[in-house]
Amino acid sequence: MKVILQAFKKKFQVCTQFIQNKFIAFTIPSNQLSLATGTFSDLPKSKSQLLAQNALLRQQLIILNRQTPKPKFTTFDRFFLVVLASKIRS
Repeated sequence: MKVILQAFKKKFQVCTQFIQNKFIAFTIPSNQLSLATGTFSDLPKSKSQLLAQNALLRQQLIILNRQTPKPKFTTFDRFFLVVLASKIRS
């Protein structure tokens, strides 16, 4: 029984490491997108969507510029980011 649990634990660790690596790769920004591509993707968006996206990006910059090793999200930060993100389709 102990051997089975150890094998299961090892498989679980391998799976979680794989998922973590995929998540990190997914969240790294692509260097292939150009300014023109970003501009063309914003053209069909409504003014309210662009304003929400701008506010979301500004809030992210505020959080990142707090000069701490790991940004601390307040409850208001989380709420504000969720509300703004819900207004953006992509």
